[in-house]
Amino acid sequence: MGVMKHAFLVFAIAVGNAFAQHVAVAPEVTSVFTVGRWQDGAAFGSYRIVVVRDGWEHVWSRVYVEWLPEPTDPEAPLPEPRSVRELIPPDVSQGTAVLSAKARMRKSGAIEITVRASSNMELNAPSQQYVFLAGRTGSVELLRQSGSP
Repeated sequence: MGVMKHAFLVFAIAVGNAFAQHVAVAPEVTSVFTVGRWQDGAAFGSYRIVVVRDGWEHVWSRVYVEWLPEPTDPEAPLPEPRSVRELIPPDVSQGTAVLSAKARMRKSGAIEITVRASSNMELNAPSQQYVFLAGRTGSVELLRQSGSP
């Protein structure tokens, strides 16, 4: 996914004026949630996880983690993410799985993101689970992977 398309999807979540209280979300975005806080020097903010679906006959997904800086002025436009990383499960070819994600804070301040991959190519294939760790700005590592419990 190109940076421009991703930027559109990330801020396809647009908030209307304070009186309208209307939130528009692109149909490709299936899940968005914010979890935890990060700090990198003087910069700080929260993590956001975005799950995006794509495809037509074979639906598939992508998962992104964003480092959102804390807004400095409530009247200013929301700042762009400081960093965006796609969580790519190894051994899962692009377009062959529907992904879901959940996350939790660790005592270190990093977040642990669990991505579940369910095949869209093989009927009754066991799902796979991948656990990623996101910490300092832009840093993501795969901690472990396993089959369906």
